[in-house]
Amino acid sequence: MKHFGTSDPGMSQQVSQTIKPALVHCNVTDRRLALIRFWTFLSAATLIGATHLLWMPPNWSSFPQIPSLLLLVDAPAWFDYLALAGLIASLVLSMVTSLTQLSPTRCIEWSIRIYHGSVMAVLVFGVALVLLNQQRLQAWFYQLLVYCLVFLLGDRHQQLRWLRCIVLSIYVYSAIGKLDFEFAHTTGQELAAATFNTLGLDFTDWSEVDRLALALSLPLAELTLSVLLTWGLLRSRTPMRQASTRILLWGMLQWIPGVITCGFHLLLSGLLFWQLQHSLGVVLWNLQFAIQAILLFVLPARQASTGLDRLSVATPSLMSDLLRGAVKLLLMAVMFMPLAERLGYWDHWPSWALYAPHSSRVVVSIAPFAVKQLPEELQAILPDTPNDAAELSVPLSQWSLSALGVPVYPQARFQLGVARHLAELLQSRYSITAEILSPANRFTGERQTKLLRGLDSLRQSDRLFWLNTRPRNASRVALHQSQPKSLDLQ
Repeated sequence: MKHFGTSDPGMSQQVSQTIKPALVHCNVTDRRLALIRFWTFLSAATLIGATHLLWMPPNWSSFPQIPSLLLLVDAPAWFDYLALAGLIASLVLSMVTSLTQLSPTRCIEWSIRIYHGSVMAVLVFGVALVLLNQQRLQAWFYQLLVYCLVFLLGDRHQQLRWLRCIVLSIYVYSAIGKLDFEFAHTTGQELAAATFNTLGLDFTDWSEVDRLALALSLPLAELTLSVLLTWGLLRSRTPMRQASTRILLWGMLQWIPGVITCGFHLLLSGLLFWQLQHSLGVVLWNLQFAIQAILLFVLPARQASTGLDRLSVATPSLMSDLLRGAVKLLLMAVMFMPLAERLGYWDHWPSWALYAPHSSRVVVSIAPFAVKQLPEELQAILPDTPNDAAELSVPLSQWSLSALGVPVYPQARFQLGVARHLAELLQSRYSITAEILSPANRFTGERQTKLLRGLDSLRQSDRLFWLNTRPRNASRVALHQSQPKSLDLQ
């Protein structure tokens, strides 16, 4: 047995004698955490498979890629292949090693070492893929990266506490993001109408006040779930030394919030899939949350007393302390940076602004004569427009869903990069305009706007943002190769 952060041979032998029984019998906390890890990695692998076009190099789709950093605009396609292969292999290895820790007879040191290495590899390859294309920072993928940070913490009880805090923050920030004018008048009413249609009812004849109240019921439900889950966790910490029937009732009260949360996500998944025909990734992510609620908030919290819980990963103590400190700082940023979302200092999806239409965006319009120069995949979804129309709106969100199977990244910076990609394709001063819309005011829905016209204006817009807005050159090359010949307008 190797030393665990100690240079005393006698102490090492004592630790070795303590850990041997623990290597044979894992406690309940270990099994639950192993289940959470396995479910997290399995869900991520499934979601990557469902959105596979998003993770491929630019030449797989007509929709452009916008790197996070300017130095990556010339990155070749093999960067994507390498990072994707590494990510998939790391996810598979993480799942396998999580299963070995799930076994009550084989919690062995080598599987823990391999497991931590594979989790770090998931982080490295995942971040690399996001740097190559900002749109890959889907909310569920950001959650995976955050969970990987938590899984790097050595203490199992800290991992469970952090996971619960992060999930609760998702519900709270998601609710706060939807308690505004935009959601109440648009997406909220669409979700409410879909719910009533499922029940065979129609609420279009209701008064405006009633429809607004019903639209806001979803964020209020999310806030209620966060309160119930917190209440259940607080009750689980309160000792109960009464008759067995009261103990049974006490236990039921602890897991009821988790069961309600699971049912909420199952119902939402069905609503999004059958009534609103949302993308498969959105539906699968809700299913992940449904099972996750059971694993985090319903399974028993009992734990046996073993020496394994008191031991950290078998790494040098100084490096382990530095790593833990850095991880906790990053997790604190994850918890509090969403507060800066409305100010424009943090992106909307990493702020858990889900189904929230208040996000910043870019409205792209082109001249009708330039339609034939667009990708065929985009031409097929353009709305019919009168021949004398001055401009034609380009549906970026619908294009993203059609080409990649995922929603467009809800950030003006990214969408401006898509507009710049189209402008470089059209190569005309007057054939394209891009209107940048700021996040909507919470109480009035008003936005600040900035109009850019033509390729030169779009190229000069880099200084408006901290991160890159230039499309990858491979996107432009791939598009020109499959592009129909442009019309001669002379």
